[in-house]
Amino acid sequence: MAPDSVTTVIRRIHDLRFVVFGAYVADCIVATSHLPAWGVEYEADSVRMSPGGKALNQAVALARLGTHVTAVGTVGSDALGQDILSMLAREGRMSRAS
Repeated sequence: MAPDSVTTVIRRIHDLRFVVFGAYVADCIVATSHLPAWGVEYEADSVRMSPGGKALNQAVALARLGTHVTAVGTVGSDALGQDILSMLAREGRMSRAS
């Protein structure tokens, strides 16, 4: 893609508005020394949790591109839910409905 085309696409993206409906959950990321294979047991090198889920990841990616995004979904009242709300607050303006 030519540089002028990329600039045009970016300008068009900034003019768009998105609404993302879906699950706002925690992703569990496991690191191992080898790719897992069926029937083979591996010990995890590390495990970490991060706000995620398909809808949340898409909403954040769109916001980072500079688009206007409205994320609609439910978030739990537990510690993971609070992490998700904190991350959304850091990413941009956030309003909460009960």
